[in-house]
Order: sequence, then structure tokens, then C-alpha cells
Amino acid sequence: MSILEQQRWHIFGAGAVGCAFARMLTGAGAVVYGTTRSEEGAMAASLAVPGFVVRAGASARQATHVLVTVPDDRIAQVTREALLVEPNASVWLHACGAMPARVLIDAGVSSGAGACHPLRSFPARDSGSLAGATFGVDGDAMAMECIHHIAQLVDGISVVVPASSRPLYHAAAVLASNGVFGLVEAAERLCAHAGLHDPALTRAMSELTAMSASNAAQRGHVAACTGPVVRGDAGTVAMHRAAMRAHEMISDLMLFARPPAPERGDGRRRRSRCRLRGVVAYADFGRRVTRRARLTAGGDARGA
Repeated sequence: MSILEQQRWHIFGAGAVGCAFARMLTGAGAVVYGTTRSEEGAMAASLAVPGFVVRAGASARQATHVLVTVPDDRIAQVTREALLVEPNASVWLHACGAMPARVLIDAGVSSGAGACHPLRSFPARDSGSLAGATFGVDGDAMAMECIHHIAQLVDGISVVVPASSRPLYHAAAVLASNGVFGLVEAAERLCAHAGLHDPALTRAMSELTAMSASNAAQRGHVAACTGPVVRGDAGTVAMHRAAMRAHEMISDLMLFARPPAPERGDGRRRRSRCRLRGVVAYADFGRRVTRRARLTAGGDARGA
């Protein structure tokens, strides 16, 4: 019998992140229960993950492990409520990237407190996998042992992210994930301003974004960078900036190019390198994402 087959997990928050963990845990033989706020959410989660028994409203499940995957602002309150029904659980985890394990301790957890944030995107309950994931982790020895076991189970990696580093770490993760949507939206708006509304262009822009991300992962972001900035086409970059400024897009996406500086490569040839800095109107985009999330997420976490 494996370690997980001896564990009883109670997941509070059966949204996309909670379902991803439930899918992994049930697949490994653990008994997994879930609690969510609505009957509709409970039914959706149960259908998305076979073997995941979810109910609306907290009730005792004699859990050995508790995982909190509700929206960040509700973690402390839900943990306090969970302690009332699962007082004997030995390990308590949350899946938030921005908050440390300390938030669980402050809510009343005495030991076994940890943060286990998967660097993955979870768009819906019935999609998203933890296989091969990197986890940003924090916690005491008991929690860390559990988290490392989870990472090994999915052939993933756990990286310690201390409490003081978690806000910037999570901001970086959100920028790498949701920031892409801001870039694609800005590209679509530029096409619209140009009078180009063909859906094929929208698809092509998304494909270009995916291709660039893949190139960056394989070659590094400096080597993967292409286009007028790398070529040193300062006139083209200036033309882009003027066009965007004319449509008040310069506040949403600004490109700053430095002239390419000659640099020795391997001694056989000279290469030109430059720096490209993309500045996205993060606050404005974040407000739009927040409004959309409130309308569509139903209060459950969707990942970060």
C-alpha cells in the first residue's frame, strides 16, 4: 500500500485548482473529499473528477490532510472554518502563490502548515494537469515532506519560495501567465484600429505568441527575440510607437529599443544584440481580469 492510499484528503474549494489536485490524489489512491459553497459547484466538481466526493457546506470527513484552494482573500476564514470540522488533520496546505504558510498558522493551525503553489494554468475544472509541474513551496518540516512527495508523484519539482519572496514570485507568475492575454488583446486592438477584422489574424497572433514562448523556453528569451529591434530597425520601431500613440495604445504597450551594440561572439564573428523592454498596463489589465473572474469563476480559485 502506497503512502497516499493511507491518506484521507479534504479539499476546501472545488474550483479548477482544487479539481486538479483531486484528480492527482484520487489517481494515486487517496480518499479525497471536497467542500464548496454551492450545490452547483459541488456537482460540477464531482462530474469533472471521478471519485471526488464534493458537497456544499463543510462537514467532518476525518481527514488526515487538508488542502485549501479557495480565492486568496478567503484562505484565513475558510481555514478557521475547516479547523472546526477537521481538528485532527496533521497536514494543512494552501495552493496560493502570494501568501506564505504562515497564513494557516495565524488562522489556528498548530503544525504541518505549508504552501504548495503549482506553476500551472487551470482554465476549468475539467482541464489542467499537475504532471511535471514546478511548485513554489513554503512550510514546516512535516508539510514540506508531504509537498515533496506530491512533487515526486507527478514527476515535478518543488522550489522553496520563502515568505518574503512570495509576493514578487507570484506577480512574476501572473505576468508570465495572464500577461500573455494582455499582449494578445493589445495586438488584436491594433489590428482593429488598422481596420483588420479577419478572424484568421486573431488566430495567427495567438499562434505567434505560442511560438515565441516555445522559442524562449528552448533558446532563452534573448536568443529567441526577433523582429525590428533585433535587426536594429530604429525607424520601424519609431513608426510603431507613433502609430500606437495615435490610437492611445502607447499606454497599454510601449516598446523601447536601444541601438544594437556590437559584441564579440565566439571570436569568429560579431553579433548585434539589443534589449527589448515590454511594458504592459498591468493595473488596467488586472482590473479587467478581476471583473471577468468575478462573473465567471463563481468564487472558486482558477489558478495563477
